[in-house]
Amino acid sequence: MTAPHYIEDLMRFLDNSPVNFLAARQLTNRLDEAGYTPLDPADLWQLTPGGKYYITKNQSAVIAFALSTEGPARLYPPTAIPQASASSPMPRCYARVES
Repeated sequence: MTAPHYIEDLMRFLDNSPVNFLAARQLTNRLDEAGYTPLDPADLWQLTPGGKYYITKNQSAVIAFALSTEGPARLYPPTAIPQASASSPMPRCYARVES
């Protein structure tokens, strides 16, 4: 995908994501298409080397991760998944940078 296509894809994603719930739905659809497996946070996870996974919280947050093909297929400690949060992100794109 070339740079203009990435920009068009990003703009389409932002246009279809006016609220975090819609952004989370779009993201999980893209993760499904990319071969990621949804996990239930309440279950004991059976992870495999090279596996790609995601969890959702309140239908408004998504945490995705992929495991290396080397080493044991486990996360230790289980809570050591990096995450970021924003209550109401408002990304904006500007046609020009103001100085």
